[in-house]
Amino acid sequence: MKVETKWAVIISILAFLLFNLENVLGLHTPENYETWTLVDMTLGIAIFVVGYILMLREKREQDYGGLMTWKQGFWAGAITTLLLIPLSTLLVYIFIVYISPTFPVVFAEKNGMYDYNVDATGMFLTGHVISTILFGLVGSLIYPIFLKKSK
Repeated sequence: MKVETKWAVIISILAFLLFNLENVLGLHTPENYETWTLVDMTLGIAIFVVGYILMLREKREQDYGGLMTWKQGFWAGAITTLLLIPLSTLLVYIFIVYISPTFPVVFAEKNGMYDYNVDATGMFLTGHVISTILFGLVGSLIYPIFLKKSK
């Protein structure tokens, strides 16, 4: 579980750094929302995919002696996802509460979901958790197909 923990931390930190870069570049504003969407989805997915692939390769080589079944790869991905959910959500929370508190409101307004009775931060975090679970499970199912090795 050492490999999974390491990569959950790496992926979380890279996603946090990406959010900060987007903020510094001014992408977290209503005027640049469409650009943010493109940049965040492209780079966010790249971080996720590359992180999971590197994690599975390291897991295969380090823990399984160069051989790995699909099942072993799936469980490594699932464990990484379970670790990634609280770690990345904590960093996203820190970002949207302390670094860019207006961003969840921009996100909600641009997606037609803003209501003064709705907590924009909570809604943003919920979306983050759901997407992390979905990407994690889909990645855990697919990536081991390509990274499994047998004798």
